[in-house]
Amino acid sequence: MVTIRPRTAADLDGCVDLIRLVYAHSGYLVQGTDNAKAFLSGGSIEQAWIAEHDDQIVGHVAVSKATEDDVSVALWRKQHPNDPIAMLERLFVHPEKLGGGIATQLIQTATARSRESGRRLVLFALIKDQAAIRLYERQGWTSFDSFKTNKATSKMFSIGVIGAGAAGLAAAKYLLAEGFEVTMLERKGGAGGVWNTAPGNGYWPSPVYDGLETNVPRTLMTFSDSPWPTDASLFPTSSTVKAYLQAYLDQLKTSDCYSSNLRVEFNAEVTEVRHMTTKTKKPFWKVKFLRHHFGQTPTEWAHAFDAVVVAIGNYHKHFSPKALLDLFSEWDQAYPESLLHAVRYRNPDSFAGKTVLVVGNSASGWDISSQLARTAQTVFVSSRRFTPQSTQQALSAPTHVGMPGIQSVDAATRSVTFVDGKVASNIDNVIFCTGYAYDFEFIKQGTVTPFGAGLRVSNVYEHIFWTVDQSLAFVGLPKMSAAFNVAEAQSAVVARLWSGRIKIWMRPMLQKWEEHAMLDFEEQMHAGRQGPSDFHSFMLATDRNYVNRLLDWSMQAEGTTSFGDEGQPPPYWCSCIDKARDQSKGVRNAFKAHGATRHQYTTHQSLGFQLTGPCIDGVNKLVAEKHRCRSCFI
Repeated sequence: MVTIRPRTAADLDGCVDLIRLVYAHSGYLVQGTDNAKAFLSGGSIEQAWIAEHDDQIVGHVAVSKATEDDVSVALWRKQHPNDPIAMLERLFVHPEKLGGGIATQLIQTATARSRESGRRLVLFALIKDQAAIRLYERQGWTSFDSFKTNKATSKMFSIGVIGAGAAGLAAAKYLLAEGFEVTMLERKGGAGGVWNTAPGNGYWPSPVYDGLETNVPRTLMTFSDSPWPTDASLFPTSSTVKAYLQAYLDQLKTSDCYSSNLRVEFNAEVTEVRHMTTKTKKPFWKVKFLRHHFGQTPTEWAHAFDAVVVAIGNYHKHFSPKALLDLFSEWDQAYPESLLHAVRYRNPDSFAGKTVLVVGNSASGWDISSQLARTAQTVFVSSRRFTPQSTQQALSAPTHVGMPGIQSVDAATRSVTFVDGKVASNIDNVIFCTGYAYDFEFIKQGTVTPFGAGLRVSNVYEHIFWTVDQSLAFVGLPKMSAAFNVAEAQSAVVARLWSGRIKIWMRPMLQKWEEHAMLDFEEQMHAGRQGPSDFHSFMLATDRNYVNRLLDWSMQAEGTTSFGDEGQPPPYWCSCIDKARDQSKGVRNAFKAHGATRHQYTTHQSLGFQLTGPCIDGVNKLVAEKHRCRSCFI
């Protein structure tokens, strides 16, 4: 039997354990995990209750004083300025006890106590949390009407998708599955995005260099409805990834269901995406592009779309911090050809016998410096996160030397002094492996360029929707993530929203999400866990919760698609995918240890690792059975 009673100080430790269990299961209550005890007892909380079963805490709820800066309070005050109110908060239930009525008992207890004190309860719930909203509605709660069904977008038919890489292909598949007419615009001569390095694409430099292999196993780069060829290497080369993506597009183009609604324009460089409004018809997006005819002058074309997906990934514009460029300004003037960004690197042959400094310790930084160490006289790799022990483990040869951050540069002697006082002299080349910035200056609204270029894309909700008008969406903004999973999860939400089958907050709430996201990001930067370029980064392994959060939103879809089904199933991130990522580094080391024969190894098992296995008993198994678990598939 479940009992509800007021929470005491002695209950806090048990509540902390429960909140962490809930977070591990669903990602819910993300704000409270860093300092759970303060989250449960601090702030404006006036009273809290717990649910107990067999002396175990299985649920929690709190009532807080109404604070005027809270979204829910502000919205309610607009309609009822004199209403005495309090806030219902911190409601969570043990994952294995969901559906047993515990949440209802906790809500009823808090509501009754507040009614006794003459106050009405209000709360903030994300529109994607439809299960929670339905629970409150069953208890007699009513909505502020601060969210909307996309009635305008439910009349959409023609969608433009910019980019035919992994993100663009995922977007096209989910949109086609909802019944939309889709036109893909790709500036290169074929599908594959950054993985397409065919010589005919020489207009644009690519971050993919010769000999590049994926730095994660292909099990983490898999579309949920398209297995890799069984003989594909576990860490495939760029050409193998390109072939996989081209095969995915071929499936769409030859599908009996989708082919008639899909149009693909290659060699189509998008130059402008403009939001158009007229007095006589609904707003639309005008997309201008140059159709390249190799050896001839390109011709300008334009299409009009009801909505646009920008799916050009996150390798838009090479980036180097201004402070770093200032350090090397004199060097650049004296030896301009000796400095290059990683986007211009192709292979180590042209650096044979030279002394090279690689700046940056990202995946490309270590990989490029390891390649160079085979041909160069010496390769220094500089990293602000340098530590002697961790760096030494990553070095590939005696010619591969780890260094900390740069303190000063002397162009006259071509030397660099590092923060530990050591000096590297007679440097022939410097390669900046310092990442990329987003560049969306081609998107226009009237005379305004709402996004521009930089390290963060502003006015975007959940890294997807433009907060001003949700008929513009981005797929593929996040980096340091399981990109294929993330792109599918985003695409599922975009397609269902535009078909009118799921809902989204109105603009003020979308902007509030971004404000909260920025606050969390600033806290992470202050703690040293993220840097200025990491707002859209999932480097803290937050993509798991993100994917499953979008899954939950997608699964709230009402009705069916134009095909009479529930649409393309979005991916579910199960414990086996966690295991695949946790093992990734060890698996890669084992793979590389096989040298020239490494590409013969196509599975984790072939390298002595166990990937799939029975799902964790309890909640994970239940969720996996309910949704599209990929553990057996991969």
